[in-house]
Amino acid sequence: ATICRRLDGLPLALELAAARLRVLTPDALAARLDDALTLLGGGRRDASDRHQTLRSTIQWSHGLLDPAAQELFRRLSVFPSGATVAGIEAVCGGDLPIEALDTLLDLALVGVSDDRFMMLQTINQFARGQLADSGEADLIADRHTRHMLEVARSIFVDVDGGDQVGAIARGTAADPGFAAALDRCLAAARDGNEEWGEVGLQLTGHLWMYWHLRGKHVTAEQYTTALLDATDPRPTPGRAAAALALGLAQWTLGHIEKSAETWQTAYELAEAIDHLPYMGRSAFTVGVASLGGDLDRAPQRIGEGVH
Repeated sequence: ATICRRLDGLPLALELAAARLRVLTPDALAARLDDALTLLGGGRRDASDRHQTLRSTIQWSHGLLDPAAQELFRRLSVFPSGATVAGIEAVCGGDLPIEALDTLLDLALVGVSDDRFMMLQTINQFARGQLADSGEADLIADRHTRHMLEVARSIFVDVDGGDQVGAIARGTAADPGFAAALDRCLAAARDGNEEWGEVGLQLTGHLWMYWHLRGKHVTAEQYTTALLDATDPRPTPGRAAAALALGLAQWTLGHIEKSAETWQTAYELAEAIDHLPYMGRSAFTVGVASLGGDLDRAPQRIGEGVH
């Protein structure tokens, strides 16, 4: 089932994969499918050039594209779970390239699911290779990361504003994109890039309540902890926001005393930069955590957060 899903149920891909089972076990084959186009290369010598490999089949369709459609095709590969119209415009550049998108749809290189333009995993692998060869992979990945920050910010606003159902639906569809953006920020932060570290911290802050509502407490704890550890301890909005998110994950996972300490840190970070919204949130959360022990302190802090 895993092999079928990873190969999108494509008959040619499954036929080529079946041939590899003479050498690999199913588990070993599945573990190598991140590079399916190389793994499934070759084929029957009596097959036509177009059908000898999965790569050559996709290459044949790619060769029919004009330069504008080829550019859109490779840039769309940065979206791990498909792109909305807004995402295409933000990441791929400029207004929606309608003619190029129509061409990709006509050649079945892109499909549509709800409001998202999607690529099959095997096609996405080929497109990622084209993006790497183009020399613009870093540029497009940076745009994607900043776009995911904006998506997370809109989800944060809608969760607070009352459209929780819509916000959760958008977040669920965008989850793989959030992970890609956070992984990129974390890698950059560990390399000493404070700008991208701050972007990652802000991203976790925008996702704090979405993660809570989705029950993604371990995910929240892992990303916030890693980014806080990888970045400069100086007070920033992102650091205060990430501490709020980490405290909520700790509290939900039953680490009440630890969450109170983390939320106190969030308050001190927010106070240091005079960030009133984060001061209010962290004061309130410190009060909530104190209900588990320091009852004298709890009403004061909750009151600070409310006011």
